Amino acid sequence: MKPIYTKPCPICGKLLTYTLKSSLTRSLKDGSSCTTCLKASVKYKDTQKMGSTGSNNPMYGKSVYDVWLEKYGKDIADKKQLDLRSKRSNNAKGNKNSMYGLPSPRKCGKGISGRYKDFYFRSLRELYYIITYLEPNNLPIISAERKDLEVPYINYDGAERTYRADFLVGNMLVEVKPRKLKDTPLVKLKEESAIAFCNARNMIYKIEYIEIDDYTKINELYKFGLVVIDEKKKASFEKHFK
Repeated sequence: MKPIYTKPCPICGKLLTYTLKSSLTRSLKDGSSCTTCLKASVKYKDTQKMGSTGSNNPMYGKSVYDVWLEKYGKDIADKKQLDLRSKRSNNAKGNKNSMYGLPSPRKCGKGISGRYKDFYFRSLRELYYIITYLEPNNLPIISAERKDLEVPYINYDGAERTYRADFLVGNMLVEVKPRKLKDTPLVKLKEESAIAFCNARNMIYKIEYIEIDDYTKINELYKFGLVVIDEKKKASFEKHFK
């Protein structure tokens, strides 16, 4: 029976065993610790990190598709890539999406957004509706971007989605849209769901299809500092008035 050589781990005191005396001698010289303590050390973590960064990483300069291509050939790699895209798409639909039930982030999309008085508008049509209809009729500017006014609907792909109108005018939800979208399927789908939502609450739903025929009033409000355009949208906004 071979002799067993032992020493305690210098960090945790765990008993380490060696079958060769030379291994014990080298361990004593290096001050080696047990595997658990070694992995917990900063030096070990840094060594592992260096071994997997840049050109040391076996995936350096490669995509998952490249690995599939090398391992399975083009036909199977193409199929796996399509399956992966489909899975990612399904995982981002409806209530699986991290933005489900939340309003669109400010400054997103192509609309020119900004602030007028205490109201944050996401398009110039919303602003135009305020200054040409709400204010002339002494109606308060109230956003419908509220959780309790969130309209649930089922999209064409069967995913659960939510929708929020732009304004609350009395007991009426108002959505402002360009005329070109009037007969589009998605607008019609949202409209049906919003009407049902409002009917159940003794409310009214209305879409205002608006085209801005005259930018004079908006330009005046902007020059006097009453309309503040988001910084990233200023260049687009000022093109209207050149």
